[in-house]
Amino acid sequence: MSIKDKLLFEAGIMENKNLLYLQNRALYYAKELSQHKILQKYWNHLSLILKGSVAREYSDKYSDIDFVIFSDQTRKNDIVSEYIKDGLSKREDGIFLPLNDTWEGHYNLDTYENLEAHFTNGDMMAVWEYSNIMIMYDSNNRYSGLIALHTEKLLENIHELIKKKYIEIQLNMDWMRQPLRRADVCASIQYAAHVQRYCCHILFLLSNQGYPPDKWLFYYLKKVNIADHLYMRIINYSKTICGAGLIKPDKELTEYELYAQASEIVNEIIHILKKHYGDCQWMHEWYLYA
Repeated sequence: MSIKDKLLFEAGIMENKNLLYLQNRALYYAKELSQHKILQKYWNHLSLILKGSVAREYSDKYSDIDFVIFSDQTRKNDIVSEYIKDGLSKREDGIFLPLNDTWEGHYNLDTYENLEAHFTNGDMMAVWEYSNIMIMYDSNNRYSGLIALHTEKLLENIHELIKKKYIEIQLNMDWMRQPLRRADVCASIQYAAHVQRYCCHILFLLSNQGYPPDKWLFYYLKKVNIADHLYMRIINYSKTICGAGLIKPDKELTEYELYAQASEIVNEIIHILKKHYGDCQWMHEWYLYA
C-alpha cells in the first residue's frame, strides 16, 4: 500500500459519528427552507446546495450544515427586500442566517450570475468549492446545467491557468533569493510558502479540477494522482518552512534548505509539465511572460 493510500485508508476508517446525523439534519432543514414563508414563493426558481465538509463526507466535530440558495439577481433582490420588510434580516447586501438558535448550520443567498463569474474569471478555489457539493434541490436543473457547461469551457483553456500559475512559482523563487541572501527570515518564509502553495495548485489543475481553499489544500492533495515521493516532498517542505529559524547571509542558494528543497519540488513540477506540454519556451524563459 502506497503512503497516500495508507493515509486515505486511515482517514476512511476514522470514526465519524456525526456525518450521518448532519446529513439527515441537512435533509430536514432543506424541507424546512422549502416551506419558509418567503422562500416558498420563489422555490420553483431556486437551487439549494449543501457545501463544505458535510457535503464532501469528511465532517468532524467542527463541521456544520452549510447551505447556499441560488437564484437570479432580480429574485435575490426581491427575497432580500422581503426578509428586511419582515424583520428577518437587517442586511441589505444579502442574507446570512443560522438554521436555528444553536447555529447547527446556516444559509446564505447567492446568484447564478456569481456562479458563472467564478468560472469565467478563473477563480479556481470557488470552482472547486461549488463543484464539490450536494444538490438538495435544483429547479429546472439550473445549477447542475451551469456547472456542466462552464466546467467544459474552463477545461478547454486550463493550460493557460497552469502556465500563469507556473510563472507565479518562478517569480516567487526569484523573489526568495534576495531575502535569503539578506537573512530576512520573514520575507523568505513568505515566498517559500507561496511556492509550496502554487505547486499544489498546479497539481490540481493538471488533474483538470480547481483547487481547495488553503485549509483543505493538503488534505485533498492526497487524492491527486501524483507520485508518493513528490507528495511527501511537498508535505515535508512545511517542516522546513516552519523550522527556517535564523538564516545566515551570504551563502550559496543551494546551502539554504528553504531554497534547495523548493527548487527540487519545482524541478519535479517542470518534469510533469514537460510530459503534458513538451519542452515549451515559457518553462525556460518564464520571465518573458511575467
